Amino acid sequence: MSAVIQSLNQPVIAHISGSVEADATYFEQHYAARIQKACEDGHSFVIGPSRGIDTLAFNFLRDCLVSPARITVYLNHKEAPRLRHQFKSFEIEGGNVIVISGGHTERDEAMTRASHYDILRYRTEVECRTLYGPSYKTRISGTEKNELRRKTGIGLSWTEPVDVVPPLPKAVDLDCYGKPESTV
Repeated sequence: MSAVIQSLNQPVIAHISGSVEADATYFEQHYAARIQKACEDGHSFVIGPSRGIDTLAFNFLRDCLVSPARITVYLNHKEAPRLRHQFKSFEIEGGNVIVISGGHTERDEAMTRASHYDILRYRTEVECRTLYGPSYKTRISGTEKNELRRKTGIGLSWTEPVDVVPPLPKAVDLDCYGKPESTV
């Protein structure tokens, strides 16, 4: 039996996304262990600048001493004038900030394209009804759209300059023992 894995010479990139209304307890319950595992596995990360999960994840990565070079923050052109200065020391330390034309949808599409998998969670309808009460309206959250985008490929056409697009990882076939298959 053969399986496909990521090549060891290129980093695997996780896109972290989630609710803007999440607190530290929600983050710890639904994100911390998955992000910690990705850190231990040497993965890189793309995140947005929003409050909630984006901010909690950024701070978690920094607290875990993840090299800034493994973190890329995406801003859309409307956010950049207001938020770019907040990431100045991060950039000086080697972190990456990319500004995308368009709004939050285009920013989220770019982060999906620039990553290999998602670390995300969105609330169920029951959780939303409990949280928002009578003001809850059925909708698809931005985080759920990120998951759907990855699954369907919709919105994943490359529009960024080539130097912004990460290289795709090479695949390696493994034998049933988890060792690379011989081509001889």
